[in-house]
Amino acid sequence: MLRLNINQLLAIILFVFSLGYLWMAFQIPVFPIPRPVDSDAFPKMLGACLLILSVFLFLEKEPAKRLKLKRIKKLILTKIYPKRVFRTPRYKFSALRLLY
Repeated sequence: MLRLNINQLLAIILFVFSLGYLWMAFQIPVFPIPRPVDSDAFPKMLGACLLILSVFLFLEKEPAKRLKLKRIKKLILTKIYPKRVFRTPRYKFSALRLLY
């Protein structure tokens, strides 16, 4: 059985919503006065963009497995922030706040 992740489930919901939105956008009447951009242009464009983006969201790869918290702490404390930053307690406190 095919199991959908949360992105694919949201993509299906957005796809159905965009189809309904496009259907309603095509129901907007055209005014008899000729204009270069009519009142239905923006809703049609918005619905088409939402439709395309929902397809992209459905086809997006599942994110890689997340690093464990211990590995993230080690990475932040050793690689991202240089060791000389942690000499004063103020910087150490602010860097540790980023972890939680």
